[in-house]
Amino acid sequence: MKVLFAAGGSAGHVDPALATARQLDAEILFAGNRSGIEKKLVQRANFQFQHIPKLAFPRSFSLRNLLWPVRAFIVLFKAISISSKVDVIVGFGGYVSAYFYLAGFLLRKPVIAHEANALPGISTKLARKLGADIYTLYPLGFGEQSALPVIGGFGSTNTSVTEVTNRFGLDQSRPTVLVLGGSLGAVRLNRAIIDLIKDNSFSDWNVLHSIGSHGFGEIENPPVSTNNYHWISYIEDMSTVLPAVDLVITRAGAGMCVQCTLSEVPAIFVPLPVGNGEQGKNADPIVRAGAAMMVEDDVNLNQNLRRALNEIDVVAMKNNFKNVPDFLKKSDGAIHFAKIIQHKLGANESI
Repeated sequence: MKVLFAAGGSAGHVDPALATARQLDAEILFAGNRSGIEKKLVQRANFQFQHIPKLAFPRSFSLRNLLWPVRAFIVLFKAISISSKVDVIVGFGGYVSAYFYLAGFLLRKPVIAHEANALPGISTKLARKLGADIYTLYPLGFGEQSALPVIGGFGSTNTSVTEVTNRFGLDQSRPTVLVLGGSLGAVRLNRAIIDLIKDNSFSDWNVLHSIGSHGFGEIENPPVSTNNYHWISYIEDMSTVLPAVDLVITRAGAGMCVQCTLSEVPAIFVPLPVGNGEQGKNADPIVRAGAAMMVEDDVNLNQNLRRALNEIDVVAMKNNFKNVPDFLKKSDGAIHFAKIIQHKLGANESI
C-alpha cells in the first residue's frame, strides 16, 4: 500500500509530514515543489519525491493572474497523474496540498488533511468542502483534534547548555536567546535583531541567530560571529538545541508553538503580519498562560522587541507552562496520526 504526502512551502508543513511518514508501515511518496525546501528535507530523509509546478493561489488581481486558471489546470493534471498511483493522500496544508485534495476527490481516493494552525487555510477549507477527513491541532469547531506530529525528541531531549554553547562558540556564563524566522527566514526580523545587537540591547545575552534561506536581505555587511553572537542558516536538529536555550524570539507557526511548549522554553512571538492572522492566534494560548510574550511586526518592531526584552521574566514564564492547554503538550502526535492513516489504508485495502 502506498501513501502520498502533499506538503511544501515551508518546514512548518513538511516536518509534521516527515515525522508521520517515519511511523508508517507503507510505501511513502512525497509531492511538492522542486525549488522549495520540501525537496531538500524529503530527499535527506530518504523518501521518494515527485514535483508539481509552483503555483500558489492568487490573493489579488493582476494581468498575470488572468492566466492562473490555465496554469492551475496544468498543475492539477500533474497532481492527478501522481495521485493515481497511490492508495491514500495525506496533506499538511499549503498550496501544494490543495491540488492533491482535489485530485483525490476526482479520483475517489481517500484524503486526510491535517490543519496545524488556529485559523484554517484555503487548502483545509477546500478539503472540508470536498469531504476529506479533517484533523486539527487547535479546536476549530470542525474535524477531529489530533496532536501535531513533531520531529525528534521534544520534551525528552536532555542537551546541556555547555554542549550548545561549545557547539556554537558562545559564552557559557550568559543566558542564550535563540532567534528564529522560520525555515525561509524573516528578513525584517533579522534586520531588527542586528539593530538590537548594535545598540547593545543583547549585552547580557548570547544570541544564536538562525537566519533562514532569505538571510539578511539587503544588509551589505552582515555581522560576524563573536563569543556572544553566532548566526547560522538553519538548525536541523531543533529538538537538541531548543531545550538548552533560555529564550526564543520567533515567528508563531504552529510547529514552533508546540516545540516551545514541549521544551518549556519561554518565547517572544513575532507573528508574521500577512496571511489570515493565524500566527497570532497560534501563539495566543501560550501568551494567555503567561509563558510567552507577543510583539507586533510593524514599523516599531525594534522598539517592540527592546521593550519586551526589558520586561521579560524568563523564570516566571517558564513556570507558567503548566497553564498552557494540554493539546499543545502532546509529543506523540506522529504516532497517533500514523495510526489514523494506517487504519485508513486497512479500510481501503478491504474495499
